[in-house]
Amino acid sequence: MMTTYVLTLIQEKGDVLWVSFDSLQSGREFLAQLSGYHCEKDEKSGVILREWLLPAEFPDYAEITFRGNRFPVSKFMFEDFYETEFYFQEIPDLGTPDQGFIDGVMVVDAYAIPHAEIKNYIETREKGFCMVQKILAELDYDSKRAFHGSEDGEAIMYRRRNKKKWHFLAHMDPLFVDVAEQGEAALKKWVKKCLPRKDK
Repeated sequence: MMTTYVLTLIQEKGDVLWVSFDSLQSGREFLAQLSGYHCEKDEKSGVILREWLLPAEFPDYAEITFRGNRFPVSKFMFEDFYETEFYFQEIPDLGTPDQGFIDGVMVVDAYAIPHAEIKNYIETREKGFCMVQKILAELDYDSKRAFHGSEDGEAIMYRRRNKKKWHFLAHMDPLFVDVAEQGEAALKKWVKKCLPRKDK
């Protein structure tokens, strides 16, 4: 599978996609030309333990020549002049035909799930929610989904039928999916465990 590696800066206001490469080696060759690039390596193996950029060491303006390309850099492109961490984000390149099923991960509501598992994960998650709705209804509760897109992901909320106040039951996370895979009986035990003692 062809992969593009995007050099991504970690900034306070959010990650910034900076420039992409065809390999990690190419990315590090580019970084080596930056005056503010630093890395810490294991003394024995030479493996990189940590990498960072120091914007204060960047020039006001400079042009980096890399494989015949001129690329502008400046210390003013950063939010501040303090130590800035970064990472290489792997993105599948679909420009090459006939690669088959593409490796990688998909973020499903705050959780990174491998592509090979994603179909089963989503189907089990949705089926699991429907089963929980049924179980809660049998216990005389209304239920709904909430917090989609939040840091901890989507959650199941419940309330006593004909009551106004909603309560948190649990997040629909990988642990929830693991229980859902075991079937309705396992979910019934899980729901009763999640409910406060007075509500069981």
